[in-house]
Amino acid sequence: MRHILTATDITKYFVTDGKKFAAVNHESFFLDKSEFCSLVGESGSGKTTLVKIISGLISPDSGTVMCDGEILTPRLRRKNKALCAKLQLVLHNSRAALDPCFSVYETIAEPIKNLKKCSGEEERKTVEKLMEQMELPQNILSRRSGELSGGQQKRICIARALAADPDYIIFDEAVSGLDAAVRKSVLDLLIRIQKNSGKGFLLITHDIDAALYTSQRIAVMKSGRILETVKYSGDIKVFESEYAKTLINSSLSGIKKQDISAKSG
Repeated sequence: MRHILTATDITKYFVTDGKKFAAVNHESFFLDKSEFCSLVGESGSGKTTLVKIISGLISPDSGTVMCDGEILTPRLRRKNKALCAKLQLVLHNSRAALDPCFSVYETIAEPIKNLKKCSGEEERKTVEKLMEQMELPQNILSRRSGELSGGQQKRICIARALAADPDYIIFDEAVSGLDAAVRKSVLDLLIRIQKNSGKGFLLITHDIDAALYTSQRIAVMKSGRILETVKYSGDIKVFESEYAKTLINSSLSGIKKQDISAKSG
């Protein structure tokens, strides 16, 4: 597989209560196309900071992020539309991420207008196809985000990311805050889309069971360090760190254990 993004020896410091600490401490990470990967860790582990650096949203204090042979920086991401289209980010808070003044259609069509060259008819067909992929009815295209359920808002955010036709999509706590049934349906949706599209998906989550349910590669992060990265196909014995084992054993997910283990069957 081809690495489309490579982060090497990344460090990022913050200051809290007058004390300097490393949110990410000399860590390296790569994103490949055509795989579903997860980065797992509790709140404060540094995973969201690392992902913001990988995405080109913030700069590291040291280390380098490379994208297609170029050093990725926030400035380059803002200037380069092709790069912006290539890597999309779906944030945790869907309601805040959606413009309340935009209709569903306008929300999904926005990246098509800004990043793609196509006719109005092609735009309409693309939006309608994405609605089908998201398993959403066409009759909500005229609605505003405030008229949608939490699960619908999440699916619209995913559709908007897909509208840019990216190589890779990063989901930052994509199912956090959803009830168990909606949560599982969104994860199932992501699995189907990733498999059918061949795009690379990276799930950032504090719920290791969501990672076990979706991913072929899982990195476990704590206190700014990646403790281990494993290839996962249904056997939790591949995890060696005590921290990962603790996360698995203490999981309180609405996704049942038999669902997680179904990957091996």
